[in-house]
Amino acid sequence: MPSSAPTPTTNWRRWLNILAALHILAALLAAALGSAAFLLMPQPLRVLQGAPAPDWFGSAPPEWMAILLLLLAAILILLGWTVAVCLVIAADCLARRRRRMLCLVMELNTVVFFPVGTLLAVVTFLMLRRPSVRALFQVSPPPLPPV
Repeated sequence: MPSSAPTPTTNWRRWLNILAALHILAALLAAALGSAAFLLMPQPLRVLQGAPAPDWFGSAPPEWMAILLLLLAAILILLGWTVAVCLVIAADCLARRRRRMLCLVMELNTVVFFPVGTLLAVVTFLMLRRPSVRALFQVSPPPLPPV
């Protein structure tokens, strides 16, 4: 009777699939946090359009401050979405067991998102350094099933 116990390689493949799913969740979180910068935009846009300042605000802030705030919001949005795309690429590479070095480099971006990204990056670094996992990346993986 053949044993149905999972092999160590099967276990590492499962963990890599779990890590890939966690990378997708982290990408969604990064995109949501990046998109939250859209909340910074209405007030500077009103200032640039010449709308009167509310009574509690006193006088309207200078235009350069509104432009600076808009640039800050745009940079935060771009940064959040870029990290989200990088995480999706890393998740795809982990799921297909390709481009191990690319996964390690992408984890450097993830460290910035404390505490979730830092924890994810540390676990991924530790896992990808194992010789048995490294061997999985050197073998050509089977194609993913169609969705």
